[in-house]
Amino acid sequence: MRNNEITIQIKSPSECSPKELRDFKYFVSAGGEASTKKFDSKIQNCLKLLFAIKGKTIGVCGIKQPDPNYTNNVFSKAGVSGFRGIINFEFGWLYVSPLSRKTGFGGWLIKVAMEIVGEGGCFATTRATNTAMHLVLLRNGFIRLGNDYKSSNREYLLSLFAKA
Repeated sequence: MRNNEITIQIKSPSECSPKELRDFKYFVSAGGEASTKKFDSKIQNCLKLLFAIKGKTIGVCGIKQPDPNYTNNVFSKAGVSGFRGIINFEFGWLYVSPLSRKTGFGGWLIKVAMEIVGEGGCFATTRATNTAMHLVLLRNGFIRLGNDYKSSNREYLLSLFAKA
């Protein structure tokens, strides 16, 4: 997909070059919000990886295919029930380089990702203190669900959002 300034490349992990996978991992780790523990296997399990390109990569995000037990655990921690079988995907790892922020590129990545997900339902988690990301998710049709809960490393609180 393309507008006047940027192109969004959509690829399955197996279609990505080693450089693209390194760039993706670099961006996600630069965001500092996602664990890169076992990251290579997490990337390989994605439905699609999205790259915002403006001469070079300026942003990324992924459409994850989470294990149903993980999804149930996330919703349970947030105190939310009734989503079993409705939510099939997890949106995540959205990161736009600091010089390209406040341009709408993050929202555009979400819109493209949600077109791919279609009726599959999608959830996202983000730090409870990341109000900028909360606003981007809300502007793109996600709703905030349940209560904030402690991350698996218990260092911060997470907020749950979903779009069914």
